[in-house]
Amino acid sequence: MPEDHPCAVVIRRDRIVAGRGTVVHAAGANVTLFLIDGIVHAIDDACLRCGESLGAGRVAAGLAICTGCGWAYDIASGAVQGVPALCVERYAVRVDDANVFAALPAPPLDGRAADEVAKVREEKAKAAPK
Repeated sequence: MPEDHPCAVVIRRDRIVAGRGTVVHAAGANVTLFLIDGIVHAIDDACLRCGESLGAGRVAAGLAICTGCGWAYDIASGAVQGVPALCVERYAVRVDDANVFAALPAPPLDGRAADEVAKVREEKAKAAPK
């Protein structure tokens, strides 16, 4: 998994059902997990065209079909069928015993949290030996 992404337990493995999407909220993102041919895949949950949940749609032949607009996404690559350059975000997945882990982006900091982080960094810089 990429080092710059936190690895988070997203869900228990037995909660993912083959043939349909399982939507989870982790690290500030909605992610849909799919079990295809024994492999767990994780992609961003929002359709690029209409914003509907890809996890709420149908799964057919390795494709997630959006219920809002009908666009089909290749679950393994995240690409829109017929437009391979147009993709939803994919996340690296690791299954360890009973848990599924995913490399998710760090959640965005709200303004107050960002100010607190900056303040702590400033205090550490002042206290560091010179």
